[in-house]
Amino acid sequence: MLIIWDIHATWSIIDRLIDSIRSYVQKHAHEQTIVFVWDYVYHFSYDRKVLLQFFRFLLELVQQEKHVYVLAWNHDWIAQHFVFSEWEELLSILDTWQMSWLLHFITKPSIVTIEWLSCIFFPYCSIEKQEPCDELSQTLIGSTNKKEQRSWNAHVLLKGLVDRAVAWSPDKKVLLIHHRYINATAFPWQFATFSFRSPALSEQWLDDSRLFIISWHLHQPFLYKNYLCVGSVWFSSPLETNQCKYFFQLQVDDYVQNNAQKMRLQATEVWLHPYCTLPFSSKKILINDIETQIDTNRQAAKTYLHAPDFLLWNIQEQKISYKDLHVFITHQWTVQQDLLEYCDQELVQMVDTVSIKSKHMMMHELVSSLYDASLSLDESIADWKTLLWSFLVARYWEEEAAQYQSILEQLDIL
Repeated sequence: MLIIWDIHATWSIIDRLIDSIRSYVQKHAHEQTIVFVWDYVYHFSYDRKVLLQFFRFLLELVQQEKHVYVLAWNHDWIAQHFVFSEWEELLSILDTWQMSWLLHFITKPSIVTIEWLSCIFFPYCSIEKQEPCDELSQTLIGSTNKKEQRSWNAHVLLKGLVDRAVAWSPDKKVLLIHHRYINATAFPWQFATFSFRSPALSEQWLDDSRLFIISWHLHQPFLYKNYLCVGSVWFSSPLETNQCKYFFQLQVDDYVQNNAQKMRLQATEVWLHPYCTLPFSSKKILINDIETQIDTNRQAAKTYLHAPDFLLWNIQEQKISYKDLHVFITHQWTVQQDLLEYCDQELVQMVDTVSIKSKHMMMHELVSSLYDASLSLDESIADWKTLLWSFLVARYWEEEAAQYQSILEQLDIL
């Protein structure tokens, strides 16, 4: 099984995205199942030509007799319509048997058997009100917060799906693929935590020995307990600088450690629009300095990809794509933009762009400072609404703050 995650396609990247995915599929021609998992558009920017180009690529895969699953998330809806729903409807009208057998659009929670493995696909969709089924849902059911209500509805629905999938194959683990946050969990090498108000799934699923979990949390890949965060396919933001991106190949190994099932992984590097940040040096920065930083990034990524329920049997490194590389050099103060004064000429000629920026607070420093500010509230950084209310009370008299709160609630901000 091949997992392709968070493509966030735009007109400027779609050709390179498809070429990279096509090349990856060709190198693993024996794999018959390809799962594309949500966020096909970039920040709700619906470029119909880009979506049509990607849809044609899906048909190309189907013509190779691949089983293709396309899961929907919040970026992938226009009102109540999945961005590929019109083409899905067209295929059904044309009654193309091969297409309906091989191309699957997943817009509702589903249990699917893939390669003898029970898989729960848990896409983004509206979930009807559920009846409480355990202590957690009893706790959240009384909440007046809409996102907490969404969390417990999702929790109850997921619990039913897991119990059903396990009952069908009691001797095998179940693969859960979702795209939600996890409550009250500080993952290794991540600086933010999230709450049920995010909304989020319960952290109890991370200790459920019946499950392999694959999801997105932040765009950086890592492993934790029974959970694989696969990250994203390309560097869609400068905040993702000095990271590694991967395609993942998955298979279940039944014969390791006294027949305890493990999920075997092979990670293949992807170089699409990468960002690399280096500190200012008194010496000119050379291309070797970039290579050293990238090697550091790779070593860090290898430490992220270890967890008890997974076996990472290989990481395939790819040749560095300098032509797409964006290099940032941070300086203590604003400097003149004469690149050759700070960089070797070879570096400037080889990479796509080089930018010199005044040193700014890194994202983890910002998150850490905000988290520290919320400690007295016994809340995580994700609960920004509590922080906002506390600010209003501190800034204004409580009665006046309540008036502002009412306005913010009407605007659906609080």
